[in-house]
Amino acid sequence: MKKNTLRYLALFLVAMNITSCNRFLETTPEDIITPVNYYDTEARLNDALVGVYSILTQARMYQDGVWNRLGAATDESYSSIGQARVETNIYNSNDNTVRDFYNNLYQGIERANLLLENVDKPEITQAKKDVVKGQALFLRGYYYFLLASVFGDVPLKTASTKSANDAVIPRAPLKEVYAQILKDMTDAETILPDIAVYGGHNGKVSKSAAQAILARVCLTMAGEPLKDISKYQAAKDWANKVITSGKHSLNPDYKQIFINHSQDKYDTKECLWEVEFWGNQIGNNFSLSSRLGYNTGPVSSNINFGFATGFIRPTERLFKLYESTDVRRDWNICPFRYKNPANPGFTTAGIIDPELRINFTETQIWERFSGKWYREFETISPKSQIQAPTNFPIIRYSDVLLMFAEAANELSGPTGESVNAFNQVRARAKASLITPNSKEVFRQVIQDERARELCYEGLRRPDLIRWGIYLTAMKTFAADVRQNAPTAFKNVATQGEVLEEKDRWFRPIPLYEFTVNPKLVQNPGW
Repeated sequence: MKKNTLRYLALFLVAMNITSCNRFLETTPEDIITPVNYYDTEARLNDALVGVYSILTQARMYQDGVWNRLGAATDESYSSIGQARVETNIYNSNDNTVRDFYNNLYQGIERANLLLENVDKPEITQAKKDVVKGQALFLRGYYYFLLASVFGDVPLKTASTKSANDAVIPRAPLKEVYAQILKDMTDAETILPDIAVYGGHNGKVSKSAAQAILARVCLTMAGEPLKDISKYQAAKDWANKVITSGKHSLNPDYKQIFINHSQDKYDTKECLWEVEFWGNQIGNNFSLSSRLGYNTGPVSSNINFGFATGFIRPTERLFKLYESTDVRRDWNICPFRYKNPANPGFTTAGIIDPELRINFTETQIWERFSGKWYREFETISPKSQIQAPTNFPIIRYSDVLLMFAEAANELSGPTGESVNAFNQVRARAKASLITPNSKEVFRQVIQDERARELCYEGLRRPDLIRWGIYLTAMKTFAADVRQNAPTAFKNVATQGEVLEEKDRWFRPIPLYEFTVNPKLVQNPGW
């Protein structure tokens, strides 16, 4: 059990009472706890803060939505679910995953606004208030970043809802939304604590986590659709702050990063910020668990082992990006299946017996499963059928190194410092080191390296979009699948073939929102 599980339990339950409205743009909540009688102690401020954090753990957020439903259909992976849903890029503005993602984020923003308006009420030191304020500010900015990345122009609301009219507002221009994101995050960065303050945990935002996310935000702004290339310098500077802080480094064992996520172990050197999950939702014990392992890894139908559906599958394109010596390939792309999925079998150490596995042949690429998180490494007992206590990494140090290399390359081409940052990631993977001879060559190898290193972490689609190659990359991928994939897998091409100009940057504003906010305007084509 995580050290802060009981704390999170209390905070989560309180947070559910902070606001009961399920939709940001609906009505003012009638049963809200008023600021006058609630935000009066340090403990209650912290309760409210984790109410803001709890949005990250929702089903359509990092429990399952960001990396699976909203993120699987790219050129690195696909969903084997085979239904017309957002997971296969065949959906409309009434899709419930898109709707819930939008609503979850605005619910988090409302909670952050309430907390920020009342953070000065308790009679506690300014330093303690700043710790709470910094996290709330950053989370509000992060939630707007996710909204802007997925929907573009969105309603910008930096005060809590006092009346129904407060929620009836038009979409703010994307540039204005990003200006608010930068303000929230940079203001937060100045008062956020060092990661060491959190006692070896990384479920809360620290100064270096904020710096890393700011690098991501600035790289996004430098790309499409904003194309504010001045932000490459800012992205490089923010990433460099993390690198030179001395607080973070690569875990020498790539696979251990993800085993740790399943075993309640924290590595604050590699993982700057994680979404924390715990428990198995069995019996009467409260828990909040993810579906990592259930939707990834080799198929299992054994309840004692933990079910795995294999819904997220790797593409041949991803497999071929790796060198045979790259240790990430056979970890991220599972090289085996179980002889008997209903009885995978265990050693005395609780690990799957290798004799009960069948390795795929060299030509069986499309038959493979995504890896990274495997249920056999979960230590909780008994295991749930579909829920896992596995944390999700929002930002890792390897991502910071690759962002630094990318920003530096866009500014001045391949230099010693940018190539060194890039090759640190390659060296850890036992892959050959790269010596690029031009900005264009280095740009391409960085784009490929991000797929190799960060696959299934919900970053491929936003990466392709900001690089301005989402539609072309997906159309090229689809054509390759139609021509070269085995017959049973040619339908994977559909996830690229169905994309149109309307999909270049953004998803649709959820249909329901137009019934409660008449000032909204839909994204083009939807």
